[in-house]
Amino acid sequence: MKRALIIGLAAIGIGAAAWGVFAAIRHSSPYGDNNADNPNGILYLCENCKHEFVLTVKQLEAHHKANWGEPVPCPKCGSTDTIQAIRCAHCGRVFPHDRTAEEAICPYCKKNPFPPAGGGE
Repeated sequence: MKRALIIGLAAIGIGAAAWGVFAAIRHSSPYGDNNADNPNGILYLCENCKHEFVLTVKQLEAHHKANWGEPVPCPKCGSTDTIQAIRCAHCGRVFPHDRTAEEAICPYCKKNPFPPAGGGE
């Protein structure tokens, strides 16, 4: 009787552990707190102090949930004069993301700031 109880409890424990692992794998993302569109997070530039900072997609979602309609504050100076930015794959400099431009061009090196598909140049 005691042996059957121990075996039953062990089976329940193993089943619960297996279910937990399966659930964690099913809901995990290869991008962590980011997504496929922003695998490295979202780059911001403070126009007040020129500080560059990155927020994960989850951090940005949490900010918007808690502060709907409010701009993202700079973690260094607290200014809300921040803008999404792009880091040029060629020269490494950061500049504001101009969503109205038809084709993005780095203002410093005058090249397309995004790495070419396939990793070649």
